[in-house]
Amino acid sequence: MQILGLLGAAAFSLASAVVGIRLLRLAARTRQAPEFAMGLAFVVSGAIGFPLLTAAGFLLAAGAPELARFATGLGLFSLFAGYVGLSIGCWRIYRPTARWPRLPIAAGTLLLLLAAIAVTFVTDDRRPGGPRDVAIWSGIGMGILAFGWNAVESFSLHRQLRRRLAVGLAEPEIVNRILMWGIGSSAACAMTFYSVAARLLVGQIPGDGHRLVSSGFGLIAAVAIGLAFFPPAAYRRRFAAPLARDGSL
Repeated sequence: MQILGLLGAAAFSLASAVVGIRLLRLAARTRQAPEFAMGLAFVVSGAIGFPLLTAAGFLLAAGAPELARFATGLGLFSLFAGYVGLSIGCWRIYRPTARWPRLPIAAGTLLLLLAAIAVTFVTDDRRPGGPRDVAIWSGIGMGILAFGWNAVESFSLHRQLRRRLAVGLAEPEIVNRILMWGIGSSAACAMTFYSVAARLLVGQIPGDGHRLVSSGFGLIAAVAIGLAFFPPAAYRRRFAAPLARDGSL
């Protein structure tokens, strides 16, 4: 049961690593901010920060508090840096000409930095509801907002593209990839929100059943994110076939 509970987390981390590295390689060629911000977010948050925080829990249970503290601090800095990248990427992808995201992103970045510093260097008070808890869960709350913003923007754009698709002004594959990113962002948001809600309601995630729920969200996020950014050729062909039948290819 424990293995199943960790399966979704492992899948999410692996998908984040693969997608993040490929986006960073793409950014090296294009020199564009959205690819770099999203690629960095996936690598430092999903592929580094998330596994480190998971490992910190096992280290603490194994009686290695100093190693657990180090893993927690490094994991939080990585996780929170990824949240900033997600926010910047969302801004540059969906609202590149808007100026209003600058202030909330700057404020969120400051909050995340202060939270990571507080947990790593200021307090080791592990009481439920203590300063350390407040700092950690405030920072993770910013991650919920970052994923949620990406989901809202994706679904909004998807609705617009579906109307264009109906009159032949959008490509089916692009419409689907936008939908997949919305689903992936929603699942990642739900996975993070579930952890916070469980902590607030019962003090901690109490058992394998709760881990399975979180794992399910992680699996959905991993599959959807992979299909959104780098869908396999077999998956892409299912969108090319209707165009060929219509004589568009």
